[in-house]
Amino acid sequence: MEVLKITVAGGSWGLFLLLRLIELAGLLTITIYWLRTMQKAIEACQAVNRTTNPSGALLVLIPGFGLVWQFVMIGHVSESLKKEYQSRNWLMDEDMPAYGKGMTAAVIMSVVFLVRGIFWVQPWLGFLALVIGCFAMWSHAERVKAYMERPLKEPMFYGNRNPIVQTQQEPAYTYVPTPTVSATVNTEEKKESDYSRWMPK
Repeated sequence: MEVLKITVAGGSWGLFLLLRLIELAGLLTITIYWLRTMQKAIEACQAVNRTTNPSGALLVLIPGFGLVWQFVMIGHVSESLKKEYQSRNWLMDEDMPAYGKGMTAAVIMSVVFLVRGIFWVQPWLGFLALVIGCFAMWSHAERVKAYMERPLKEPMFYGNRNPIVQTQQEPAYTYVPTPTVSATVNTEEKKESDYSRWMPK
């Protein structure tokens, strides 16, 4: 007696559903981590250096619109970090912080969603592409975190650099009274005696 098997894209329903659940869980986890990292990076910058509102990162979750907005948001994050570092005279190892990795992640995710939404692909191939895209998002998030750690550790006060705490120091010179001189002392000797009252400690 033959058993009828329902197949989807060359595999069983169980394998198909398992891959979809793993994809969804992994995608949601990495995407939320990615967006929260970009949001925190903008929050770490001073208000004058922010090129957008930190909550703008959540707009990437809007279907369709998010595919375009992710490119814009990555640019805002890089520009905000760049202005923050320049305002503090800090050195950067790239002109636009984390911009290259961010664009790479956005391009990969856009291709994955567009290809899987328009063309038919094998489940394992779509799963592999999504894993690559998630890794690209994670790599960009880690790069952004590396840049935002310093502003978080060295906050600004009233728009200026961290104040330097100065301790009160004793004067370098002290007044030493000179003994009384007789009226017969000439003018040059009396002048030298007046200068000698301030002596190094």
